[in-house]
Amino acid sequence: MRNLPERLDAVFQSALNFNPKVPEIQKKSPCPKLTHPLSFYDCHLDRRLSLKNIKSIPSFLSDIARSVNIALEKSTHDAVGLPSVDWCFPEPQSFTGSTSLSPAKDANDIGELYRDSISFFACELASMLLLHPTAAQWSTAVHMSVRFVSRRQKYYAMIEDYVPEILDSYESIPGKAYTMIDKEAWAVLSDDDRRLLEEMRGRFTRMAVWHMFFACREAEDVLKHLDRLLDKQNFPEITLLTQVEKWAPTDIPLAASPDAVDTAWGTTVSSWVSSFAVRKNDPAPPTSNPPLRRSNRHPPRAKLEQSLEKTGRKSKQIISRSSKLHWPTVTIPNQKRDMDVIDEDMTTSLIQHAWTRAVERDSSFIVLHCGTFERIAFRHRSSQTLILSDLIDVTNCKDPAYAHLQIGLIISIIDDIRDRTRQIIAQEGKSKSAKRKGRALCSENNKRPRTRRSVALEEARKLDYGRGLKSACDGIADRDLALLRIQYGPYNSPAPSSLLRIKDTGIGVPKKSFEPHEYFRVTITSEIAHGSTGNAHAATIDFLEQNGKTVSFSNVVVKFAFAAVQKKRLSHEFNVYSHLMSTNVRGIPHVFGLFQDVETESLALIMEYAGLTLWDCRLPVKSKRLEFVISESEKSAYMDALKSIHDAGVRHRDLRLENLTIKSNGEPCIIDFDRAEMEADERSLDREKVKLQNVLDGRHEYRISRETTEEDSNSPEEWGSGTDRSSSPGFRIGVLR
Repeated sequence: MRNLPERLDAVFQSALNFNPKVPEIQKKSPCPKLTHPLSFYDCHLDRRLSLKNIKSIPSFLSDIARSVNIALEKSTHDAVGLPSVDWCFPEPQSFTGSTSLSPAKDANDIGELYRDSISFFACELASMLLLHPTAAQWSTAVHMSVRFVSRRQKYYAMIEDYVPEILDSYESIPGKAYTMIDKEAWAVLSDDDRRLLEEMRGRFTRMAVWHMFFACREAEDVLKHLDRLLDKQNFPEITLLTQVEKWAPTDIPLAASPDAVDTAWGTTVSSWVSSFAVRKNDPAPPTSNPPLRRSNRHPPRAKLEQSLEKTGRKSKQIISRSSKLHWPTVTIPNQKRDMDVIDEDMTTSLIQHAWTRAVERDSSFIVLHCGTFERIAFRHRSSQTLILSDLIDVTNCKDPAYAHLQIGLIISIIDDIRDRTRQIIAQEGKSKSAKRKGRALCSENNKRPRTRRSVALEEARKLDYGRGLKSACDGIADRDLALLRIQYGPYNSPAPSSLLRIKDTGIGVPKKSFEPHEYFRVTITSEIAHGSTGNAHAATIDFLEQNGKTVSFSNVVVKFAFAAVQKKRLSHEFNVYSHLMSTNVRGIPHVFGLFQDVETESLALIMEYAGLTLWDCRLPVKSKRLEFVISESEKSAYMDALKSIHDAGVRHRDLRLENLTIKSNGEPCIIDFDRAEMEADERSLDREKVKLQNVLDGRHEYRISRETTEEDSNSPEEWGSGTDRSSSPGFRIGVLR
């Protein structure tokens, strides 16, 4: 290779020509059978962002490999030499067999094998060539991380947790080196390059989509059969079957990021995909706005609450009436969606799910890997086209070899994100995003001195809120159908989901047609959090009164449960809430009902939004402290609420900051009863009182009880889709007193 010393040239060429061994597979694997990966959310993707076409470019793989040669040419330009082989060169052979997970028994083991044998050296070589070729030794600013996205279970047929990430900025912090850019790489970066990397990491925390499959016949067949989708004129999207007259997705602004201008292999993106233009009848998504930013804790509702609190307009947002909405008759599906009939070979659901995940992350590259075979795909936003590579034989890959492809793939991913980050910064007119600020709690110690006017306004808001909540409760109590749509981020439901109320006797034989006064609408507006029971979302509900007026109530939460263990927990939580409400317990949110999706059989618990949690009110995690003080009156209110719960014979069993909230009317509230115990004994109730007091006083370690943890470890699935285990808190609270 040009400008490389002879020894480095030989070692580098050897690395490029590396192919991993055939993974050793456990003969009687406990891995479950591969099933259709299409999720509840996938069918709610905004049509302006959905997949329209799948195409193949014959040169795709050779183009990716060429990016290595181009990066090498640039890095050695003007005789600027790379470090010697002796300075920590990451030879792929040194990682082969280093994992303790062989023989592989599921998709997670395949992911670990990939990470140990391929991604470590591929990320380091790609980072070195593209970002910091003048570093004193071989080092990296990128690594393959594990961010827990898949619902947790013991064995996986498919897992989505592996993802390349840009490391944190280098700081001299003992014990944190594994999360930071290597010191040698950081030292040679200019201030502009450092800022750009920080922007890239902040905007694209997950740089691509990797789906790992267990190396079984079913997974191999799915990857092979993806070629069948190339023969179809349009992508056969799987849609929802609820029929609503004159239904159309709401015309809401769409934030979408641009495609990259140039590729890492030396052509422009537009020329590379020029033969796949947008069809005239298909609206093109806008490309002038920056991507939506999302996080595990979502501030939009918090910011809304703070702004409304300042203006005194919160009561106007809780309940409203209008006569302008159209309320047609609704026809719902009469049975669960049979995916084995709709998508016999699983190819459509796999690609639709992978595309949706790429839209969520604003990623351009998708990798489907099963240990023996692989596909690489490229998402072109403006034409809504997926470019699919030929099938890659991982262990017998030639011209280029597999390692050559993987290094080129990481280079292409980094280059794509760098290109798009620069465009977004230019569009925004600034080079640095605003820092996250801690959120303040509506606490007595944080408020200004109370005046007569402020007290009167507060009392009026509480009264208005109570009336609005009662109106919503009475209005939908006898309505058995919830028509649900999602409107936030990349979601804008092309068709609604039909959720039927679960009663004491079950759903029974549902009717198929519903008149306007027999159903209500639920609109999901943001994501709040993930948990062991499922995903929680902020929402609004609308229903038509007998007088023809549409009533809207905006303080609503919808909790979804998808896996069997999640459904069991959510059903239990609903039963606990029902019992507590029947005994007039104070300090808990009102529950509107438990519903089941007709097509997927997912469960949804619709309930009152209980406000910000005490956990949401912490300062940034690095400080390990909270930014507020709980007043004595608030402590007393929490203890009174717990006493009311205990008087009903219920033990919560999971009292922590994330389950203690302040409602919009200022009342402390206790939430999340999925772990609760009915008919608890007095000794356990007394222990729980002490535990809550310790939490409120800041003397309690953040962890759930041992018996709960033991239950979880015996469950096949523990956490909701989207949970990021790396962000789970584990510190002692510092300022509560």
